[in-house]
Amino acid sequence: MSQEQDHTLLLQAAVLPRESALDAWREWSAQYQPSDIEDFAVSRIFPLVYKRLHVDGVKDGVKDRHTPILKMAYQRAWYKNQMLFAEAERLLLLLEKHGIRTLLLKGLHLTLSYYGQPGVRPMGDVDVMVHRSDLEQAIHLLEEIGWQAKDPIPHKGAAAAFESHLCNDHALSLYNSKGQSVDLHWNLLHEWTHEDSNNTFWDNAVDVSFNRVQMLGLQPADLLFHIMVHAKHEFTITASQWYWAVDAMTVLQKTGTTTDWTRIIELAKERCVLSRVKTACRFLSEVCAAPIEPSVLESIEKTKLPRAERMELYYGERGDSGPLGGLPARWAKFRRRYPEDSKSPLAFLHYMKTIWNVDRSWKLLFVLPTKLLTVSSRWILSKLRPRRERAEEAAGVRQQDARS
Repeated sequence: MSQEQDHTLLLQAAVLPRESALDAWREWSAQYQPSDIEDFAVSRIFPLVYKRLHVDGVKDGVKDRHTPILKMAYQRAWYKNQMLFAEAERLLLLLEKHGIRTLLLKGLHLTLSYYGQPGVRPMGDVDVMVHRSDLEQAIHLLEEIGWQAKDPIPHKGAAAAFESHLCNDHALSLYNSKGQSVDLHWNLLHEWTHEDSNNTFWDNAVDVSFNRVQMLGLQPADLLFHIMVHAKHEFTITASQWYWAVDAMTVLQKTGTTTDWTRIIELAKERCVLSRVKTACRFLSEVCAAPIEPSVLESIEKTKLPRAERMELYYGERGDSGPLGGLPARWAKFRRRYPEDSKSPLAFLHYMKTIWNVDRSWKLLFVLPTKLLTVSSRWILSKLRPRRERAEEAAGVRQQDARS
């Protein structure tokens, strides 16, 4: 039995229907004990397994010797989450007091609206999104109560650097003295960062209550879309982000046949991340027996990838190996992020101005030729190097022949 199969069984024990989950647990626990697992990416499933197999009534056949370890994992997650929730409530109240709207993402939203118990899903941080126009004030407010970023965002006074950061990233991680962290988002996705890219998520958000705070959270289809895309292509069970499947199954099991797959497909096409959604749906269907109708799976598979996404996948595989270096890949990303300007060379130059952190447009007259010359020279040298190495090898052989 391979390591990947072992973890697949553990995942299935957490997400499959109860009898199938019990069979998976029996097979996994026959060879391994929870105490043998050191990888947190895997052991973080233990609290949910404990709840499903020991709290929710599926007890027959589960070995009692595992119960204390699973229960301890649940209690540890409950305690750490409660400590994190207390800090999260404090900072969310502060933002609310200053009129800054917040949109809950991922862990906290999932715990409050889907898992239902604070000890079931271990959390490493709190993810919350604010409008881009509120970002600098939100950072300032959090810094005042002790939250600090390891890699601070450039100040708005440094216009080029500030715009470049907003254009190329989606969130900022801040930490407090207790080692807790909050990810402050101004974009939902790293791959889609133009200023109006989040309007649809704000417009379709649902109300979420968190103790004394009234906030917004992603609606079910948007939350599922975010989970699948955020996992990127790391869909092997041994990967560090394997918990995405548990979150996705938790949402699907609650929404069932009401899941708005049409919206998910349209979001994926518009944002050129359809290949990720396809891969995620295959995995959920084949490994987790996800409640996705065959007609929906067929529709997703038949949907053609947008041209901009195909371009980005192609140039992404090539990397910087071409004569223009990473410029074609940047062009593909630009076409994805700004489809309305995808045919405008001037708009692309403005985009590269922010990427290269150039504060004046006229400086591109010097920056662009310099960069092109650098990458082209590097490419030419990479092509010449094998010839030189073969020539040197042939010269060495001739010298050996001459000596003999």
